[in-house]
Amino acid sequence: MKFVIQCLSVLLLVSCAHPNTPEIIKMKNISGMTQCADGYTMIEEYYVIANPPADTSKLYLLICNYNESTIHADTILKYPNGHIHRAFYKQTDELTEDYQENSSFLSDRISDHANERVADITYQYQPPRHIIIDWFIGHYIDQRQTIPIDSLTVFWKNQANNIHPPALPH
Repeated sequence: MKFVIQCLSVLLLVSCAHPNTPEIIKMKNISGMTQCADGYTMIEEYYVIANPPADTSKLYLLICNYNESTIHADTILKYPNGHIHRAFYKQTDELTEDYQENSSFLSDRISDHANERVADITYQYQPPRHIIIDWFIGHYIDQRQTIPIDSLTVFWKNQANNIHPPALPH
C-alpha cells in the first residue's frame, strides 16, 4: 500500500511539474483553405498560446521554434499562387483551441480578439526559388524578408539565435 501511495505521489508531482509551460495549439474550428476564382489559394491557420511568456524574447523564441518544426518549404511550394498565413493569439477563457466564430446578432469573430493577437506570419512563394516572409511579433518586430526556399528551416533557427527584441509594455 505504501508503494502505491508513493507511485501516485510521484505521478502527481510529475504531472504538475510544468503547469505554466507555454504551448502553441492549433485552433481546429477556424483554420482552413480558401480557393479563389482566379486560382489564388489562401491557407489560414490560427493558433492559441497557452501560458505565453510575458518576455517578448521568450515569446519570439517559442514562435520561431514552432515554425522551424512545423512549416517546411515543400508545404509552401504546394501553393505557388497563394499564401499561408499563421496568426497566434494568447489563450483566454473565450479564445481556446475549440473557439468557433459566431455570426449571429451578437457576433464573435476572430477579428474581435485583435488585442489578444501576439504574432502574424505570412509565407508566399516567389519564383524562381524564394519565399517572402512577412511577420510581426508584438508591436516591435515587423519585417519582410525574401529568402531562398531551401533555407527556411535555417532562417527560423537563425532568427531564434540572433534577435533580442524589447519587452512588451505591461
